[in-house]
Amino acid sequence: MSDKSKQDITYKLSLRVAAMMAASGAPETPQDLFRLTRKVYDYRSAVVHGDDADGRRMIRDGRGNEAAAIEVAERLLRSCLSKLLNRPRTPREIDEEFVIQAMQSLRPGAESAPD
Repeated sequence: MSDKSKQDITYKLSLRVAAMMAASGAPETPQDLFRLTRKVYDYRSAVVHGDDADGRRMIRDGRGNEAAAIEVAERLLRSCLSKLLNRPRTPREIDEEFVIQAMQSLRPGAESAPD
């Protein structure tokens, strides 16, 4: 991602991960996947920049379940890497294939295209 703003990077990463995982049949909603990715990235940023990361070590999902940030990060990363290693895509292709498709499937009466 070429965006310089941390907020833009976090937003785009969260959006792309949520869309890719939702298309892969993840049990969480796209909204929960977006939030989980954002929380993982916030934890990563705190660790990398030397901020207090202790309060971000555990992440609560949309159903109230709590897990270690590192475990959530590994699951998200494995799923996305598996999809991208099987068929590499540019960020633009990810947006076109997964994000736009996910948005279209939210329209009333719309059916999502097969993967």
